[in-house]
Amino acid sequence: MMNMRRQMAIGLITQIMSAFLVLTLVGMTGGLTYWGKVGFFALVGLTIGFVSHVPYWNWLSFPVLYVGVTILDILVGWILVGLVVAKFVHSKA
Repeated sequence: MMNMRRQMAIGLITQIMSAFLVLTLVGMTGGLTYWGKVGFFALVGLTIGFVSHVPYWNWLSFPVLYVGVTILDILVGWILVGLVVAKFVHSKA
């Protein structure tokens, strides 16, 4: 039987760690505007989606629609994070 509480906790921890790593990166990109920061998060999300899911299509023949929707889901999530986090990260101008 699956221990869903453990999986949920691990999932939460890995998501928080991912956001912290990207937040650290965006903090090093001084001079970006609010929308520049949001774009940075969007690019990170697109990169994560592409790198982690396109190989499933290429090597394991996952359907293109599945891969595309999965990448879109990741992209939208990171854009939403970017919209919030960009408000709190101040540029070193």
